[in-house]
Amino acid sequence: MLKLFNTIRKEKQEFRPINKDEVKMYSCGPTVYNYPHVGNLRAFIFADTLYRWLKYGEKCNVKWVMNLTDVDDKTIKNSREKYPKMDEKTALSKYTLYYEGVFFDDLAELNIQKESFFNNPRATEYIEEMKDLTRMIYEKGYAKIIEGSVFFDLVSYVKSNDYGKLINLDLDNLKTGTRTLSDEIEKENVQDFVLWKGVKKGEPYWDFELDGHDLKGRPGWHIECSSMGHAILGLPLDIHTGGVDLTFPHHENEIAQAQAGYELDTANFWLHNEHLMVDGKKMSKSLGNFYTLADLREKGFSAEAIRFFFVFNHYGSKVNLSDESLEAASNTLKNIRNLLSIKKEGSKDIVDIRDRFYGAMRDDLNTSVALACMMELLKGDYKKDEVSQFFKEAEDIFGIYFFEKNVKIPQDIIDLAERRVEAKKQKDYQLADSLRNEIIAKGYELRDTQGGYEIKKQ
Repeated sequence: MLKLFNTIRKEKQEFRPINKDEVKMYSCGPTVYNYPHVGNLRAFIFADTLYRWLKYGEKCNVKWVMNLTDVDDKTIKNSREKYPKMDEKTALSKYTLYYEGVFFDDLAELNIQKESFFNNPRATEYIEEMKDLTRMIYEKGYAKIIEGSVFFDLVSYVKSNDYGKLINLDLDNLKTGTRTLSDEIEKENVQDFVLWKGVKKGEPYWDFELDGHDLKGRPGWHIECSSMGHAILGLPLDIHTGGVDLTFPHHENEIAQAQAGYELDTANFWLHNEHLMVDGKKMSKSLGNFYTLADLREKGFSAEAIRFFFVFNHYGSKVNLSDESLEAASNTLKNIRNLLSIKKEGSKDIVDIRDRFYGAMRDDLNTSVALACMMELLKGDYKKDEVSQFFKEAEDIFGIYFFEKNVKIPQDIIDLAERRVEAKKQKDYQLADSLRNEIIAKGYELRDTQGGYEIKKQ
């Protein structure tokens, strides 16, 4: 059986979907206000790897939803600065749609396919559902209206409900009346959090009437995932994923909102990927130690090497990003492709190693052990057709191309190779070496074969 580390239980548990016919999977998506850094992207590569394993490894029908936060403090502030003369909602939409496109371009480059998602709901498309949930929470006595905004009343909630289950939170220091209007994550403070924010001058707003109060404004950040997950997939979810930094308070608040309003659990399994580190510190925009995908491309690293690096470091471990670690990942991928291309016929079948591979993946997606199994197949005396078929299956599972993709070789490169053949016939080896170096300088590899030569893109 597949076992996954369930954050809410603090242990690996056998995963069984609520409905045997499908898996309902929800991932906290990006706030589309800026270029995502690769620390952000790690969460989506992990979720995509999980999705692929469920689909191709476990043969599940997966409905994967990932939301897009297109209204919050940052998107409003930046859109007003970018488009000061536009209507507030028009400016917000124009601004966030641009960064939404940037985000999906990055996903496509990392081979996270748009078609994999069942839905990518924008927060602004589910305002009515968020108002409905806010109303339910208020009517059940777990919210209060203060100065035009609606706050979740934690003091009332914890009298009859658990709060802090994901991180074993100590509530002894919970103070009555402390609250925050900020959408930013308040990591150290247990506070009443905002469900609905009253409008401020120059902000986009939506009408909302609650208990006789005219509450023009917009939803808080935490409530969007609760309402969208419920509306699109239905609660409880089978799996909810996100970065470890979202466990508190965002995911704790999701749990509280769903319990208070819908009287339902949010998810049976909570899976969190760990931080990406740079020089021993968490990668983040606030620390200024982040890299975008474009930054790493400029350093010479391909998107597939970056994906390889993330996929084969376990999602639950902190990983340090460096030029050396990316270079190692790139070289390992090149080595796999080379070994596949020169693989000789063997005599042994691959059943035992295949079983170990599946065992590793079913042990909380232990991709590093799975990779070791794959390398063993390449270096051992195993049947070539079975190895090839296995690696083709692994391409779907990991979203990485282990076989060289067919690349059309430009005519000028072919001409150089043909000139080299003639130079060798004439025993002009100095010219032959010069032509080979010219081919390499243009980004291609030239390999002599029994029948002539072979050209590949580097």
